[in-house]
Amino acid sequence: TYHYPEIQIQRPATTSVMYGYNETDFTTSPIGVKDYTSNPVTIYIKFSASGYEDLIIPVTISIKQKEVTLMWVSGTFVYNGKIQAPTCSISSGLVSGDTAQVTVSGGQVNAGQGYIATATINNPNYKITNSTLPFSIQKAQQVPDVTVIKLNANQVDNANTLSDIDLPAGFAWKDPSQEVKYGKNTCKATYTPADTANYETINLELTFTKSNPQDSSVKYVAIIVAIGFILAVVGIIIYKSVTRVKEKQL
Repeated sequence: TYHYPEIQIQRPATTSVMYGYNETDFTTSPIGVKDYTSNPVTIYIKFSASGYEDLIIPVTISIKQKEVTLMWVSGTFVYNGKIQAPTCSISSGLVSGDTAQVTVSGGQVNAGQGYIATATINNPNYKITNSTLPFSIQKAQQVPDVTVIKLNANQVDNANTLSDIDLPAGFAWKDPSQEVKYGKNTCKATYTPADTANYETINLELTFTKSNPQDSSVKYVAIIVAIGFILAVVGIIIYKSVTRVKEKQL
């Protein structure tokens, strides 16, 4: 039978813990990683005690970006000649005490579909969950830029169909084959602005008067232009370029 003396291992009386970003420079103040980094960060913890070898333990830390959610405002616009884009603000996800601003790019001027607005955030600790929003810019409706239309008197009074009456540039009869009768005529027409990419063709109703050959009076007739979808009615005065005077029979 062999007998061995009892062996006791005693914990060191004092142990120091130090921290560092490498294996040579250490501080007694705890260190860590607060902000997002694209690559993991390694910190080193050193345990020291009298009579013992130092123990250095590497610890790898990764901080991911926190997600924030945006609240977007408006996805449809009407052409106005200026750059337009949706706006947004952070609705949730921002840590108390942190600040961040979002910037929207992708604004457009001309009418069109399928545009994409993109938001970015200026705080690298965050990423946006809903960073894009499709939007469109609709064509505008343009009121005809005229107050007086001059028609040819001979064309009006001798017209059999609307195709016999010329309209100013941009205006057109919807049905040129429509018969023109003596007296009041109400006919459908359109107005197409020069910039067709950004303005819609507008439907109009034109009212004019064809003189009866037996009527010797000079005719000044009004055309009322009724424009669909625009809360306005534009009065356009039409006058004849030729005045007829009925001859007296001898």
